[in-house]
Amino acid sequence: MTKNNQTTPKGWTEKSFQDCFSVAKKLSGIKKSEYGISGKFPVIDQGQNFITAYSNDDKFVQDSLPSIVFGDHTRVIKYINFSYILGNDGTKVFSAKNGYNLRFLYYLLSGLEIPNTGYNRHFKYLENESFRLPLDIKEQQKIAEILGVVDEDIEKTEKVIEETEKLKRGLMRELLAKKDYKIGKFSDLVLIRNEKFDPKQNPSKKYIGLEHLGQNSGMLLNFGESSETQSLKSIFKKGDILFGKLRPYLRKYWKAEFDGVCTTEILVFEPKIETDSNFIFQLIQTDGFINASNSKSFGTKMPRTDWGIISKYRVCIPGPEERKEIGNILSSFDNKIEINKKLKDKLTSLKRGLMQDLLTGKVRTT
Repeated sequence: MTKNNQTTPKGWTEKSFQDCFSVAKKLSGIKKSEYGISGKFPVIDQGQNFITAYSNDDKFVQDSLPSIVFGDHTRVIKYINFSYILGNDGTKVFSAKNGYNLRFLYYLLSGLEIPNTGYNRHFKYLENESFRLPLDIKEQQKIAEILGVVDEDIEKTEKVIEETEKLKRGLMRELLAKKDYKIGKFSDLVLIRNEKFDPKQNPSKKYIGLEHLGQNSGMLLNFGESSETQSLKSIFKKGDILFGKLRPYLRKYWKAEFDGVCTTEILVFEPKIETDSNFIFQLIQTDGFINASNSKSFGTKMPRTDWGIISKYRVCIPGPEERKEIGNILSSFDNKIEINKKLKDKLTSLKRGLMQDLLTGKVRTT
């Protein structure tokens, strides 16, 4: 990617940013106040989302394609090969010079480590870059095609995840709030597990901290050992539900797959009926539960909820068999989401390795 101490591969050369890219002069863009949720043309700006909004205002359509949109403040880089409307200020648009393959150049840019200087302009860092690239345009094209195939697989996987999550949200609204369910309190379904563990006086156990819980995913990212800690911890058992009480809006929760201990910043819910575990895990993910936990939390800088607040939360309570069935149905969606997230991680890792090999000439396509 950028200049380093490695020898330039045979048939490759080193070029400056100005040799590779044309930078469009200031282009007219649509105002943020005019962004719509639907329309004929997608709006591309410097935001993290690939498509930010939509519009029907065709006077702003950019049809000089393909192009690269660079977020001058955000450092986000997007390759665009369809007609679009440029978004609000803070973007630069690049095209290729000298017949170079723009998608290949896009991957070169994507491999750069652009320093983050906050909400400042970052284009100045690109202007001073140089790149190694093959002189043979066909080799550039082949590299771009290989990386493009992986990108397409990543995008397909992301769409599967998005659609599965959407289906699950719809089912949750339908299954967890039927009018003929009786109304009760959250404490009718669970007990709070208050057993404590002193790591100074006991053998080491698997330890879960807030940092080990994925945000808004229900996934366990990792775990530690209690021997690495000193203060008292809470005990949890397999099948318990762990819920982060610090900043509950972060949605940190997990259904325990093994016995262990956790930080006291995590509440441990013990299902009164063992088969309710999946149902309860789905229940705590609902917007209603999270909003109730968050709205009555206390503390300004470090807001926390507690059992006294959560235990009173009003819930719809189906019969035991129906709770089991609902929990299993919704958990099957979680399993599919988790499988596809792991697939996406593998594809992302594959792409990273291919970029390192192909964009340095370490592996040749010709």
